[in-house]
Amino acid sequence: MEKTMVMPFRCKFCEISFDSFDKWKTHVDKHMMKYEYIRSKTCSHRGVFQRRMGMCKTSSQVDCLISTNSRSQAKEITSECKYSQKCSVSNSNLKRHVIVSHQCENCQKCFSDKSNLKQHIRTHTKEKPYQCEHCQKSFSFKSNLKVHIRTHTKEKPYQCEYCQKSFSAKATLEQHIRTHTKEKPYQCEYCQKCFSLKSSLKHHIKTHTKEKPYECEYCQKRFSSKSKLKVHIRTHTKEKRYQCEYCQKRFLLKHYLNSHIKIHTKEKYQCEYCQKCFSTKNLLNCHIRTHAKEKSYQCEHCQKYFSTKCNLKYHIKYHTKEQSYQCEYCQKCFSTKCSLKYHIKTHAKEQKYQCEYCQKYFSTKGNLKYHIKTHTKEQAYQCEYCQKRFSQKAFLLIHIRTHTKEKPYQCEYCLKCFSYISALKCHIRTHTKEKPYQCEHCGQCFAASKTLNRHIRTHTKEKPYQCEYCQKRFSEKRGLQNHTTNHTKEKPYECKFCQKCFSTEYFLKLHRRNHAKEQPYQCESCQKYFPQKSSLQSHIKCHSHDQPYRCVHCQKCFSMKCSLTSHIRSDHIMQCEYCQKYFYIKETPHQCDNGQT
Repeated sequence: MEKTMVMPFRCKFCEISFDSFDKWKTHVDKHMMKYEYIRSKTCSHRGVFQRRMGMCKTSSQVDCLISTNSRSQAKEITSECKYSQKCSVSNSNLKRHVIVSHQCENCQKCFSDKSNLKQHIRTHTKEKPYQCEHCQKSFSFKSNLKVHIRTHTKEKPYQCEYCQKSFSAKATLEQHIRTHTKEKPYQCEYCQKCFSLKSSLKHHIKTHTKEKPYECEYCQKRFSSKSKLKVHIRTHTKEKRYQCEYCQKRFLLKHYLNSHIKIHTKEKYQCEYCQKCFSTKNLLNCHIRTHAKEKSYQCEHCQKYFSTKCNLKYHIKYHTKEQSYQCEYCQKCFSTKCSLKYHIKTHAKEQKYQCEYCQKYFSTKGNLKYHIKTHTKEQAYQCEYCQKRFSQKAFLLIHIRTHTKEKPYQCEYCLKCFSYISALKCHIRTHTKEKPYQCEHCGQCFAASKTLNRHIRTHTKEKPYQCEYCQKRFSEKRGLQNHTTNHTKEKPYECKFCQKCFSTEYFLKLHRRNHAKEQPYQCESCQKYFPQKSSLQSHIKCHSHDQPYRCVHCQKCFSMKCSLTSHIRSDHIMQCEYCQKYFYIKETPHQCDNGQT
């Protein structure tokens, strides 16, 4: 009877068996070229190899590379623990050793030594045995405590070889070096975008998974990262832990403090294109994009592009109608936090910023800056189409739309488009009949704040706009502009149908209706149409029989002011044929300069 050859050495990679150890080793060495395996330094058995792994999630992954065909032969082969290099006769004993010595009982993670396991367990127990002797803050790991103590001692032992900047932690130095090498080793598996920090990649992935595991215990709002939650909680607790060492002012976030400190140190970041300076590097980066015309952030609703992520977020709120910031005094809601802050100052009547030229007070620093430009006549923003200059960037952007004819804001009721959002908001109130602005003198309500301001001047008799040619004053800026054309004889508005020119855009608009035969204003009493609103208003008085205008000379009443003026000129005023002077008929006899009566 033929004797069966015993082949106790089996390759764990390809299941081929061998009758001698030397043949098995030669075969396994071929696999070693492909897989990263190293010879064990501590095991006495010469045929055991160890897989190079940091840790594994389950104990079933602890395997021996050598397997046998029989139990008796298996006892001759020793299995080794990959974490502590401890040897065992059987795999079952080895697995038991791993579970007891290297595996976390909470999450089944395995670690190479007991000290790492102990540190990991503290993430479950929240134990913090290491306390700072300077501020009594506690930490889970001794290494974290060492790094923290350097914030007190100002010790920075790690220096960048590129720019000689120093850091208190080695990990922070490694992250900083990537800003020089432009290395981005962490790639997103969803969109292939690369990041220089692993934490940045983790935060980015949550934008794909929409994962927000951290919830605020005060308002139940959820966040994608623990750091964002911590910052948010401070808005409830009013905690401002970062203090300026120069003026003792406190801040909610560390980067707010860093930006503030530069006011004291006068540190500035300069644009290489226009030499304009900025207090923070982030503001400089945003500014540089205006030179490069770079707009990398796109709105998913209207496909419009923006140069900064912050501007995109504000824009999206116009689509979503999100108004998450509420005033605690009147419950009015706002889409941005800064809008809420400005609004709250209208309740507090707080005006702490004073103009050094006229001593007028303002509620915000931005409003003061804009006001000062009316004194300095500074106009830093120039239109690239007509070279007209403006004091504010917002005014320039609005003006440019008169050249580009861009009207990005559309009414959801009638689909009419507007060049700027304030005009759209006022227009929408013609549909909703909303009139939120009330006159404190007579109680009349208005749809727009500027209309209310014009109306209030009818009570106060204020005329802030003065003509530079004749010193005549006007209550409205448009009235001054129209009046100025009488001096300059300027008529910049030309009709494209007949080439007739007009001094104001309003007169041109009225003239165009003569070509289009347009009469948009209808009388609801007789259904007669009129090209102008003023003509309709005059006509309505014919139906109401209201005659509010009375002649002071004969007490005759008229429905329109122009009719009263015509009556006085024709019935009560005469012109002297000798000196061409006008006088009232009922006055004492006119003594002419030529001696005539």
